[in-house]
Amino acid sequence: MLGYGLCGNTVENVERLIADADIPVVISREEGVILNNSIEVALGRERVQSSLHAEGGTYFLTPAGTSAIKDIQRIPESDGILGVGKGIDVSKIIKLFKSRYKRVIKVCYSDADEKDPEYSKIVADFAKKFGLEIKTERGSSKLVLDALQRGFDSVHNKNKSFKFKKKIKEYRIINENRRAFE
Repeated sequence: MLGYGLCGNTVENVERLIADADIPVVISREEGVILNNSIEVALGRERVQSSLHAEGGTYFLTPAGTSAIKDIQRIPESDGILGVGKGIDVSKIIKLFKSRYKRVIKVCYSDADEKDPEYSKIVADFAKKFGLEIKTERGSSKLVLDALQRGFDSVHNKNKSFKFKKKIKEYRIINENRRAFE
C-alpha cells in the first residue's frame, strides 16, 4: 500500500492515474473530499481555511516539516545559493517571505511535540528569521489513519474476492475432473 499526498493538488485527475496501480494507493480525505496537503491532513480543511481567513499571511510547520529546515540560521543572506548570479536569489526570497507572512502555526500532534525542545527551537528560529508571530495548534493523525484503514479494507476486500474466485476455479476443476472419471 502506498500513501499519496497531493501537496497543492499538482496532479490533475490523480484518482484516474492511480486507479490501475498494481498496489493500493490511499489518499487522505475529509468527508469524501481529497485533502490538498499535509497541513489539511493534520488540522482538517476547515481549520486551515479558518486560520488563513483570520490571517492570510500564515505559514504552517509540522514536526516532519521542520526536519527540512533544522538549520534555519544557515539560510545565506547572499546573491545566490550557487554563487553570484547563479541559482536562487535567497535574499529576494527572504524579503518576499518577510513581506508575505505574518505568523507561523506550529502544529503539534501531542504534548510531547509541544514540549520538544528541538522542534520548539526550530520554530522559534524560523519565526525570528522572518519576523513571525508563533501560534500553536493541535493536529491529529485521524485523517491519515482513516485513509490507511480504507486502504487496508480495500486490500482485504480484494483478497477476499481473489480467494473466492480462486475457490470457484478450484471447485470447477474438481467437478470437471469428477466428470472425466464418470
